[in-house]
Amino acid sequence: MTKKIKPARDKEADKAAEAEEKAKAEEAKAAEEAKAAEVAAAAVQDEFQARGFELVDWVHDNRGVVIGFLSAVVLAGLGYGIYTVVDKSANTAASAAWASALDIWESPVGTTDPNPDDDKKPYATADEKYKAARTAFEGVVSKHKGRGGATLASLYVGHAAMKLSDYPAAVTAYQETLKDLKTDDPLRFAAFSGLSAALEATGDVKGAIKALEDLVSLADKADEDAALLGLGRLYQKDGDAQTARKRLETLIADHPESSLKPRADELLATLGPAAAKPAEATP
Repeated sequence: MTKKIKPARDKEADKAAEAEEKAKAEEAKAAEEAKAAEVAAAAVQDEFQARGFELVDWVHDNRGVVIGFLSAVVLAGLGYGIYTVVDKSANTAASAAWASALDIWESPVGTTDPNPDDDKKPYATADEKYKAARTAFEGVVSKHKGRGGATLASLYVGHAAMKLSDYPAAVTAYQETLKDLKTDDPLRFAAFSGLSAALEATGDVKGAIKALEDLVSLADKADEDAALLGLGRLYQKDGDAQTARKRLETLIADHPESSLKPRADELLATLGPAAAKPAEATP
């Protein structure tokens, strides 16, 4: 019986093919992670822009707790996009983890799932959902400290704590977020807004005022009119009608087209007439 001789294998060719397959797999994985990050960034912007006016109305109704202004939540979305673009190579894992945590934050509540095709499971209660979201965001912070996704997760730990009425924990989360942000980072606006709301909820009105004053002094900020309205309300609450008036008048003068101008006018009316200027001395 003639023994069959197997053709000699080209080891170099095998190695080249192996390397090519590995490179393709890594490229496909990177593309998938980048796509997930971009989709998450777009999703958070759309979601919070839609919810923004509802939050501003909540502030106006003065229900005792303020989660944050429209500007804060919109900036969170914008900041996510900024971090993803600037640090994409090192941040994709953190971005994907943050997107997963955000899915929990956005999940429906109740026994019926209004959108069963979106892979977001419903939670029995809002508290259950926000506890799960808080745990997930805390996990992102712990595992990816220093990345953009982790910084945003830290911000959302504060948001989740506010939803759960755990105001001291919210204060801590927002303060930690501010520590992680550079002085010129646009997300500082969102963190100061959340910090002010959390401090007010703990009864620290003066601390809440300082946080909003720090916000207004930022070079990069959005929706300054909402912050000025908040300052007018807080100064009035603290018994300083004169400074409350100044902040509201600044809102009206600097933002004459603002949708918050009528509310500023209403609040000004509750402050009573402005103090008369002292008469000039006769020479």
